[in-house]
Amino acid sequence: MNVTIYKSSFHYTKQMSNFIESCFQGGLISIKDLAFLLNVSQSYVYHMFKKLRDDMYFAVKAVPDYERIKLQLFGCFLPIESMLHRDIVLKSLSQNDYVIYVASYYGMSKGIHCVFLIPCGLESDLTSFLEVLRCYGIIEDYLIRPVITTRNIVMGFEWYDFSKDVWCFKWPSLLNDVISNIDSEHLDMLHDLKTSASSTTFDFYDLLILHHLEYDVFTNIGALASKARTTPQNLSYHYRNHVHKLVKLIRPYWLPLPLEHAAPFTLDITFESHKALGAFIKSLHRKPIAYSYSLYDLSSHPSTIISGSLPYEEFFNFTSLLDSLRDYGVVRDYALYIINAKTSSGKALPYHCYDGFSWRFNLEPCVNEILKSVKQAQKGRARLARAADKSIEPM
Repeated sequence: MNVTIYKSSFHYTKQMSNFIESCFQGGLISIKDLAFLLNVSQSYVYHMFKKLRDDMYFAVKAVPDYERIKLQLFGCFLPIESMLHRDIVLKSLSQNDYVIYVASYYGMSKGIHCVFLIPCGLESDLTSFLEVLRCYGIIEDYLIRPVITTRNIVMGFEWYDFSKDVWCFKWPSLLNDVISNIDSEHLDMLHDLKTSASSTTFDFYDLLILHHLEYDVFTNIGALASKARTTPQNLSYHYRNHVHKLVKLIRPYWLPLPLEHAAPFTLDITFESHKALGAFIKSLHRKPIAYSYSLYDLSSHPSTIISGSLPYEEFFNFTSLLDSLRDYGVVRDYALYIINAKTSSGKALPYHCYDGFSWRFNLEPCVNEILKSVKQAQKGRARLARAADKSIEPM
């Protein structure tokens, strides 16, 4: 592992870095709240936000507390060797209301990473759906990770040199940080997960607002009134009194380096202990590596999915770090999936699928569409093969 340096494509100031890091919060936040945190005027915060948004496609988005609206999050990894099958599954899942993220991946294997929202009580429908695809040979296998909770990792500026506008990836120091954090203190990342969040009362207006906050937490609530066919006052009431209970956290979406020089990744990782998990997550904070982790196993070997982005050249150093941590007895096992950003798509929760009492949910049409598309593609290939055979027959 080496220390590597990259020139920043954007000139950050310390106030900008403080603003970005302050946008990682465990609940709703306003321009006024940020101004108070940073001890600056509201107009300055708005100016900074607008500049980052215009220059870097910067956005601050809400993450719903899905369990409170009777939904559960499932991360899935589907190894698919056939490019034809990958394209068909990718297209179908990207059009499904309950698939909030999907992308193809490469690295240790090739396939598709997707995130499903499943209504509570219907979890077995997801397994049945994937099992059908496996039985038909469309996917080789599948991994399902039922997410217990999602939390922020502050993707920050600890490795940024403001005087030179460069990012310094200091992998040896990160290794030392993880080891010293384990030795220095007991870190219990799971202390507030002993009781699950209970569902709460919500309706169409709450879900509509929440849907739009997933795209921009600073959405003008009153401006949604015409779409909801109600008054701005009614929506503001729902925002103040209901929606704040339905937001798990907010986070800024930005990349330290543009995608032409970097790639998103998803890391599925198991630790030897809760202390090891805590030390690793704590050490990642304020580094330009990851922005979230989603716990899915709280046993003696806790497991989590970590999402982030790295320059292409840094994946070797990252896996070297993980291998070293496995040698030190911190990491038990891991799988690294490098995401093809060109194939990725995401969406907010499908508020229009809630009928006021329950979520309208059915994966059968998605199965039928995939099977039909595969059959049509195979027929097309067979026709091409016959045409090619005829073209080489002797006269």
